[in-house]
Amino acid sequence: MSAEKINTLEQHFSDYERIQAVIGRPQIILPATPNNQSCDRLMRVKAGIHHLLTEVLPGIENQQDRQEVYVWLDGIYSILRIEEFYVRSEAQA
Repeated sequence: MSAEKINTLEQHFSDYERIQAVIGRPQIILPATPNNQSCDRLMRVKAGIHHLLTEVLPGIENQQDRQEVYVWLDGIYSILRIEEFYVRSEAQA
């Protein structure tokens, strides 16, 4: 294997571990109901999008690209927040 492929592979695993630290879930959600699992997945996606908005997006130098990515992520984040509210209100009912 070439040094470039090894570095690429090492970078992939490093990136994967870093991302899993933000959105991963090593333990089982209990009780393992569909609602709890769905809520957990939503919270993990929300954490990932929040990370992109606050940590990754500011590093994009091209203003037009940064704005395009921001608008997409903000829209998706808003949908997640609405769904989070809905799931929590259903759980309280």
